[in-house]
Amino acid sequence: MKILITNDDGIDAPGIATLESIVSDLGQCITLAPSGPRSGCGHQLTFDRTMKLAAHEANRFSLDAMPADCVRVAIARFGEFDWVLSGINLGANLGADVYVSGTVAATREAALMGIPAIAISQYRSDISGPADWEKSKRMTLEVLKQIVSQPTEHNQFYNINLPDTTDETPHTVFCGVDSNTLPIDYRFDQDQVIYHGNYHQRHRTPGLDVDVCFSGKISVSTISV
Repeated sequence: MKILITNDDGIDAPGIATLESIVSDLGQCITLAPSGPRSGCGHQLTFDRTMKLAAHEANRFSLDAMPADCVRVAIARFGEFDWVLSGINLGANLGADVYVSGTVAATREAALMGIPAIAISQYRSDISGPADWEKSKRMTLEVLKQIVSQPTEHNQFYNINLPDTTDETPHTVFCGVDSNTLPIDYRFDQDQVIYHGNYHQRHRTPGLDVDVCFSGKISVSTISV
């Protein structure tokens, strides 16, 4: 099995190191991720400048571009992949976030090319403290066991959100995506506009991904490109 690993937090992010440690024994793994953080970049692609591809240790590369670029460049440079995994993102990518997330865009790009893909994100209710990546690793292992062996439809990908919970074995729920936007809440100071909304107070439709993850369960959504 040949696996591409990428993200939108950058090549040095602890989440991508966690993901690499999970899948390193599943086959040939190649990491190609942005050279720095690209959170919220959506499905941007780079056509107007030269991109720099830098080699790190064996089978690890960075690109000074966007996550979707990383998928395209990886395929052009290293050939086809059996799976593309993106993450583990620091912070959730729930509901309408799937349209702005670079993490999700990488898997959408893969799905457009007919490659099975999974985006993985770790929700945090309190971003002030350190993330528990060992717990993220355990949850990711459990959910990957459930979905990697399943067939995927053409032009579809999985979006996984891990909950912030004290439960060591949270349930996995396959669910739809909540289409409600983040709270439209801005603070205006003369000509300055600052987003003031609270991510954790967003709308929660019962049974959909936001509510599932906020309730302490692993949400798994199948998304069509």
